[in-house]
Amino acid sequence: MKRSDEMIEMLVSSVREDTSERDKAVLRRVLCELVRVAQAESVQSIEADLRAVEMAISSKYRH
Repeated sequence: MKRSDEMIEMLVSSVREDTSERDKAVLRRVLCELVRVAQAESVQSIEADLRAVEMAISSKYRH
């Protein structure tokens, strides 16, 4: 998560100088939410892969 936080801060700090603090805060929240969703989807994908492997192993040993 630390790396994501660092990347978010880098992106927020790279916006135009005349961007308001409020807009920067909104951008920061949106980026944090995107990271959270991406991490959740990654976990779901890994869990699905593990379930598939578990099913394949159990079917192999049933025969």
